[in-house]
Amino acid sequence: SVATASPRPGTSIGSMATLQRAAPTGDSAWDFVRHFANVAYESAGAFLSGTYVYTFSNSTEHAVKLHLVDARAVGSQPAAYFLAMPKSRSVEVPMPSDMVRVTAGFFRPELEDYEVFWEGRPFAWEAGCTISVAPRHSSPSNAIRSDVFPGAPAVERAPKAQPAARPLRLFLETG
Repeated sequence: SVATASPRPGTSIGSMATLQRAAPTGDSAWDFVRHFANVAYESAGAFLSGTYVYTFSNSTEHAVKLHLVDARAVGSQPAAYFLAMPKSRSVEVPMPSDMVRVTAGFFRPELEDYEVFWEGRPFAWEAGCTISVAPRHSSPSNAIRSDVFPGAPAVERAPKAQPAARPLRLFLETG
């Protein structure tokens, strides 16, 4: 079972349900104990190993490309990773940091470019949390870029073709 994260004050409506947190599978006290023990186990494993496994899912019909950057890296070139994700339930990505910045976009085959919906969006690692891409992330106001890496060149959208003007015909009755 998955519980949808509620937005914090000041969070945009567009980020609602981007994070999905695992919930206990039942209502018994044992289910809650088991759930929180699993969360503690995942958290301890990440802390001790220094590897944080981020889980992403894509519930859209579009392929999504993600660019992940270690947000806590010091230096001019932090480690960066690309992930191409078709419609999927979950894809796990190990990262060396508990904070990443994600730039992501839908590949639009008709444009041969990307509709970017997250630009350098920070995500903090949390045990049992899935970062979800949903159809509502697609918006006419999203930037169109040649790729999803930060600073990728913007692509100008072609203006919509205006319908051809029809000549005005007047019919006059003569009597």
